[in-house]
Amino acid sequence: MQKLYLLLLLFYFIYGAKSQVIPFKVSGRYQLLGQVTNVVTSSDNYNGQSTWIFLSLNIPGLAIGTFNGYFSKITAIFSHILTSRPDVAGSLGVYYNRTVDLFDMIKLCNLSNSSIIQGKVLTGKFHIFIKCYDTKTDKIDWSGSPNFTAPLVSVEPANCTSDKRCTEGYCGMFQRKAYIYSKHTISTKEDYYCPNDLISFLFFEINNNLFTAPYLISLSNASFACIDKTEATNENLRSYPMFYWYLSCYDQFAVGKPEFKPFPTFDSEGNVTPGYPYVAVGSGNSKMNYFIFKKKFIFAFILNIIIKKIYYDV
Repeated sequence: MQKLYLLLLLFYFIYGAKSQVIPFKVSGRYQLLGQVTNVVTSSDNYNGQSTWIFLSLNIPGLAIGTFNGYFSKITAIFSHILTSRPDVAGSLGVYYNRTVDLFDMIKLCNLSNSSIIQGKVLTGKFHIFIKCYDTKTDKIDWSGSPNFTAPLVSVEPANCTSDKRCTEGYCGMFQRKAYIYSKHTISTKEDYYCPNDLISFLFFEINNNLFTAPYLISLSNASFACIDKTEATNENLRSYPMFYWYLSCYDQFAVGKPEFKPFPTFDSEGNVTPGYPYVAVGSGNSKMNYFIFKKKFIFAFILNIIIKKIYYDV
């Protein structure tokens, strides 16, 4: 009898743990921007819906987790995750339905039917596993799921400056001095950010055609320093097009907290006009607020035109 029990238990862990008998139960959790959310049943979960979605994802530096539920609930969660950072939203922008301001989960389910969805964003390669089921199905099977696991508890937010409280639990800073050829001028920028606000800023910086190609290309791997909680820098001070930038992502209590360095002087700097203004992205006390237009997602159809092939080829 004991052997039979052990065999049944083994069978459950091998197969049962990756299948769920109806009635389906809304469950799972995900971490977004350092904060953990448990996916639970609410009074409006069902509402006559016939589609059930199982989803597991890992987007470096932004989100990780595995959860399942009725169509509308999971669609809303997934869309909220993707639109939390423009490089992530843009990588799947062709699946965004501007009529309802949500991603088309049915198309994504069909895309993910035979394999895990993969793509490149500024922080590396993301992986998304999606399965859609009719709620009349006797049993669902997600044996192909990578089961990305979110932490059990949220990260303690970091008070990075007097007006920035970063839910990722650490801080970011960036400074830049770059020659703008078309304006024959120099642009400078220096500010503190929450980590994903900084990554979002870098995304818009990289896609700003005012800047020269050498400067933009030099930023292509800068976001990795932020998710690794380290620093990075690059410069070209002696020949056109001149640029300098410094980035650091750090723990607020770290010994030897980084500080902004004096901007270097470019060769022949006296021949160009200094101080070209550039609008900041991500001011505020949370990375959730930098996207004023996030919910409308008005840039979704534009991003697929402007995103450079070097960043999003898979």
